[in-house]
Amino acid sequence: MALTDTQIKQAKPSDKDQWLRDGQGLRLLIKPTGSKYWRLKYRFQGKQKTLALGVCPSVCLKQARQKVAGAKQLLAEDHAPSAQKRVEKYQARVSIDRSFAAVAEEWWNHQKGTWTEGHANRVWTRLRDNTFPRIGQRPIADLQPQDVIAIVRDIEDLKEILGHREKT
Repeated sequence: MALTDTQIKQAKPSDKDQWLRDGQGLRLLIKPTGSKYWRLKYRFQGKQKTLALGVCPSVCLKQARQKVAGAKQLLAEDHAPSAQKRVEKYQARVSIDRSFAAVAEEWWNHQKGTWTEGHANRVWTRLRDNTFPRIGQRPIADLQPQDVIAIVRDIEDLKEILGHREKT
């Protein structure tokens, strides 16, 4: 039988973990402390799995059911919902922690030992002057190829203008 919001609110903790079932594998775990956790029980590649969907009341019944629908869609496409969740967590962390400038600096520090000092300085100057003002603070995960292409085209246009000035 499907859960209701009233049942969830009225559920009281006991001295052991309790499970309230909603259907389609969605369950609410009620801990002795009173904390309530949404869980999805599913099978993937012949193995029983459990996916954490959130904590009640931050994740309401409706949201938990939506998360179940999304997980079921992934399963239908032969993808593990737990693996997808790990990827999303990683991408969220990368997009917060890793700006283009930070990744570029890390790359440059790794590469500069293989280059002459003059070349390393030119590379850093070009990164600093041409890319950092436009995309330096953007999360690396949000960048698209067209962002880099636009910068390259602007550099080409600038070279063409400067080359034209030298000829006249």
